[in-house]
Amino acid sequence: MKNKIKFFILLILIFIFLLLVFNNFIKKIQKKNIDKKTDNFQLYDLNAKTKKVFLYLGDIENDGFKLYEINIFVSEYLINEIKQIIQKLVELPKSKEYIKLIPEGTFLREAYLDANNICYLDFSSELKLNHKGGTNGEYLTIYSIVNTLFHNFPQIRGVKILIDGKEEETLAGHIDISEILLPSKKAQ
Repeated sequence: MKNKIKFFILLILIFIFLLLVFNNFIKKIQKKNIDKKTDNFQLYDLNAKTKKVFLYLGDIENDGFKLYEINIFVSEYLINEIKQIIQKLVELPKSKEYIKLIPEGTFLREAYLDANNICYLDFSSELKLNHKGGTNGEYLTIYSIVNTLFHNFPQIRGVKILIDGKEEETLAGHIDISEILLPSKKAQ
């Protein structure tokens, strides 16, 4: 009887060990895929002029937004400037004065503008899977994206957030993202 229990415990430990090794392996593959997806396209000419833009990041002092100024490269294609700014929004902040509102591991899969200047942003599943939740957290994540685009690109008429190429109802169960989004009056 004791030998069976020891054997069973040993099997469980081996299983846990293999699970941890497998999980680490999957994370490394996902990181490589993210790096490949962001390195495969040129969004700007390195000799191009730059312009100042503002990101809506989380304010460490209150439950709202704080503008963060950065430079992006000017492009003849608006969509390339949009992609640059969204990439920065996903990567930043590096300062302790701001809160990162986009969940870890999230990346922009694709972005495009339709004929009506509605901006479609297709994010990786991590935007939803790694979201911490809560009504305010969800609000801050969504409107960090939407308000950043409206603030910097007045020609945009709306923003549609997709996850892995599909429409979703919400990120974390609170705020409807199934429709085209407009900037939040609360954040302005």
